[in-house]
Amino acid sequence: MQNKQRRVKADTEDVVQHKRKLPKRGIGVAIIAAFLLVPALFVLLYTFSDKTPAEELPESNTDTEQYNIYPQENEYMIPLAEVIPAEPEIEITGVAYLTFDDGPSHTVTAGILDILKEEEIKATFFVLPREGANDLFRRIIDEGHEIGNHSYSHDYDALFRGSVSAFREDVVKARDFIENNFGYTTTSFRFPAGTMTWNRDIRNPRIEVINNLGFRYFDWHIDSGDAHALQLDKAAETITSNVLDETRGRENVIILLHDYSSRTTTLEALPMIIDGLRRQGYEFDILKNYP
Repeated sequence: MQNKQRRVKADTEDVVQHKRKLPKRGIGVAIIAAFLLVPALFVLLYTFSDKTPAEELPESNTDTEQYNIYPQENEYMIPLAEVIPAEPEIEITGVAYLTFDDGPSHTVTAGILDILKEEEIKATFFVLPREGANDLFRRIIDEGHEIGNHSYSHDYDALFRGSVSAFREDVVKARDFIENNFGYTTTSFRFPAGTMTWNRDIRNPRIEVINNLGFRYFDWHIDSGDAHALQLDKAAETITSNVLDETRGRENVIILLHDYSSRTTTLEALPMIIDGLRRQGYEFDILKNYP
């Protein structure tokens, strides 16, 4: 009986001890479970959050663009060519012949040659045989422009009120000056003041002389007015409009300009004239190629 009571007591004590150990074990399990659940909850919250990782943001996101995460061009961007349409090509409708009379001069001709070179344009220079300008004559020739004969003296009395033979001598003297000094043969001629200035009795015999000497003479379609515009306000703008307003859609247009020393307004107007003629559809050439 005593043994039986001892066994019951021992069993009771084991049960009590087991019950005492259970809470401690449950706390440990709870701690471990919590330790494992926290990262899982963080992942779930991050996955279902409306915040998206930077690498998954659309390329148009301004917050990422300011840090240059994406290249400047991507599939979300409209090509620049579609945003800013290219200017339509200008159709070539005619040829403009820029002609410069009464030079050359270091103050103006040199600047004109610089502009023509930059613009890749050829022009015709109706020169007078000036001393001390050999470098300009040579440059005109070397840069592919045309030299035209404009007489030797440019003296109206000697050329048009004197004899026809005196006229011929003057023209030949100018031809020989250019050929002997520069090895260049002139084939274009321009009458000082143009043929329209002189009556038929003066003009016709001299035209015959020019033809017999093998020249082709040229007047002009447009007078730029640069010989008379020095005293005007905005003279360069006036010269430019004188040219551009008078083209009148001609297929071939010869333009009168001057390059002697006082024509600085011509030098100022020339870039605007070239730009305006190009916008009207003109390209440029020398009179030797005039049809």
